[in-house]
Amino acid sequence: MIIVDTNVLLSFLLTDGITRRIIKENPDVFMSPEHCFEELWEHRERWNRNKLKESELLEIMEDIKSLFVMPVSHEVYNTYISEAAELTDDKDDAPVIALAKGYR
Repeated sequence: MIIVDTNVLLSFLLTDGITRRIIKENPDVFMSPEHCFEELWEHRERWNRNKLKESELLEIMEDIKSLFVMPVSHEVYNTYISEAAELTDDKDDAPVIALAKGYR
């Protein structure tokens, strides 16, 4: 499994490029901490260029989760958050690091 962060999810959403192609061609390979999906949702006003309705955005997010990138629950990586936070200056990267530590 390959763990992706919020930036990869955002790239998947916004551009029809290599990131989207790789993820779509390998739907059973990618996972992301639930935190990354939450972060993406929190900042939807910044990336929602087409001004889609929230219901449409929710549907898109659910499609990504069910078809392409497996969301991983907080419970799986929460025990590693403190340790992961010490390894990075960016608190938003801690769940990705924690998931990597917890998924070994």
